[in-house]
Amino acid sequence: MRKNFDSLKQHRAAALCDVPVEYIITVPAIWTDKATDTTREYATEAGMDRIQVIKEPEAAGIYALDTMRNHGLERGDTFVICDAGGGTVDLISYTVQSLKPTVLNEAAEGSGGLCGGSFLNRMFESYLDNRFRQFPRFDKLHKKSVMNYFEDTVKRKYSGSTRKIWTVRVGGLGTRPELGINRDFLEIPEKDLAEGFTRVIRMIIGLVLAQIRATNKTVKSVLLAGGFGGSSYLRRMLEDEMTAQRLSTRIVKIPNRKYDAPSGKYKIKIMRWGTLVKESEQPKYGLYACKKLAAGHRFEPMHMTVYTYTNGPGERPPLHWSSDLTPVANITAKIDRIPSQKLRRDEREQQYIADFDIETSLLSANTLKFTMIVDGIRYDEDSVGTQFI
Repeated sequence: MRKNFDSLKQHRAAALCDVPVEYIITVPAIWTDKATDTTREYATEAGMDRIQVIKEPEAAGIYALDTMRNHGLERGDTFVICDAGGGTVDLISYTVQSLKPTVLNEAAEGSGGLCGGSFLNRMFESYLDNRFRQFPRFDKLHKKSVMNYFEDTVKRKYSGSTRKIWTVRVGGLGTRPELGINRDFLEIPEKDLAEGFTRVIRMIIGLVLAQIRATNKTVKSVLLAGGFGGSSYLRRMLEDEMTAQRLSTRIVKIPNRKYDAPSGKYKIKIMRWGTLVKESEQPKYGLYACKKLAAGHRFEPMHMTVYTYTNGPGERPPLHWSSDLTPVANITAKIDRIPSQKLRRDEREQQYIADFDIETSLLSANTLKFTMIVDGIRYDEDSVGTQFI
């Protein structure tokens, strides 16, 4: 802690040296008072003063109420925060005393369990080890690439389908039908992952229901935070459980921020909107992809969902996903087709960056067409795969 604090002081601008600083430290909801006090003592020993220690779910709740316009909570409403992180899932309930400023009163004592997203990672790693135990050509680099794909894509977009198959590039392995490898692409049937996802999500649902009961009040919303809180499957299973329990509780996702290597900043994913008015108009949506590349590997395809939103006069569309949005299509930009000479290299981060645009065209019969553009050059229709919803 002292090392991080000294680094922070080093990087503060000279003009800010005399500005009073308050340090806010977040701790898991299930921590004891003794553990919290110990953290405060260590922070003081590191040289910090004006310290405020709050529970991680409480910080997420304050953030949600301050930044989300569609949280639907009003003064007097009670809600549960479910912070589904990597190792732990922390829960706590609050009643809104005031929205401006945000003041929350604890409605039930914090709870939690060791069923975060990292447990799914370990289950998936074990799955890979068993699958390729007799195939040494599937080395550490391949395994790391597949694990990253699982973390960034599969874990968040897992749907519980018995038919869906995920594909991830495993360069240099050719075709091995008995291992599910086809032309350097590993096929992962979603049904193979069902047991692990079901086990973890049932544990989380049990924690959420126990927290709702502990409030002895009507809970208006469950706010999902944390990395695994972004799982659409977790959200859907919680919604189904609320219906089965005859509860009117809404499930709301709090947007996560993520470190963006090219800019060196933390960013929050927001919606990118355009307006389709005439068939002749072709709005572009600027995007970029940034991934570390191993020798001989190319970019993985980028998956996106296209939504529509009907707004009233003077109303701006939402920055984050909400239930008012209508999904139109899932598109896959095949950025592995971008020539290596078109990539930018970030020497500091040892990464390559692919810059491209997605052009959306409105054709006859209200059909949408998506085209990838790189450095002003339009790629063929197959460069963007489209699955209309």
